[in-house]
Amino acid sequence: MTHHNRATRLEHYLTTLMPETHGHQRKAFRDFVTALLTVRTCCQATLARYFPTFEAASRRLTRWLHNPRLDPQGQARAQAQAVVAQLPLTGLIRVAIDWTTEAQPPLLVASVVVGRRAVPLYWEAYTTAERKGQQRALEVAFVDCLFGQLLTGSLRERVLVTADRGFCAGTFLDELAHWGVGFVLRLTASVKVLVAHQWCTVGSLPLRGTTRRRLLGHLWCLRTKPRRYWVAQSRARTRQGRWEHWPLVSTRPLSAFPMAQA
Repeated sequence: MTHHNRATRLEHYLTTLMPETHGHQRKAFRDFVTALLTVRTCCQATLARYFPTFEAASRRLTRWLHNPRLDPQGQARAQAQAVVAQLPLTGLIRVAIDWTTEAQPPLLVASVVVGRRAVPLYWEAYTTAERKGQQRALEVAFVDCLFGQLLTGSLRERVLVTADRGFCAGTFLDELAHWGVGFVLRLTASVKVLVAHQWCTVGSLPLRGTTRRRLLGHLWCLRTKPRRYWVAQSRARTRQGRWEHWPLVSTRPLSAFPMAQA
């Protein structure tokens, strides 16, 4: 893509995404996003060096980042609405939720899985102090915004959420159930399930021989406040040749293979 074509497409995208912003703001967005796509780093000094005059670009970038009229979360929601408008009208929509970091601020990100790539859909940034002791509450509020404002109506019925074992807590699962959203999550090995009328940790259930995956069935999980889900086990070798075990839980009656694939 040529520089001219990229600038034109960015200008059109930003005008559609943020119609209330004036020309100078959109031009700053366009210029700095172009720089970001070229230098591929969020370092302000490196971004400023992309432009012919470093000092002027550095001051311009500082003014733009500290402009009180720019609403980062409003822009994140506008971006999410633009992505939602392009989702297919039929078929399954896979959404991955995970914590990540860009330098220091923790980010909670929901991404649409397209093939083997994850396209960011919506994100929220928090300070370390905000996250400390409040992680579960932040995750619940994030799910409320995601499925209460962005992925609504018939879209919500086609969503399958995937997330790592850090999200496998009762409050998070209850919130997904509240919105009627299907999911496939990893379980920690210490989570207890009811098998043959006895509670045992899912990590204590062995996969024998060369078995790679198996469906344990529709079991009661989380002994402190039992909920019934479909539970499966899967394992694969790491690059170092060691076995890695993946206990999985889902609201959908999936077999072990599609659960592991998701």
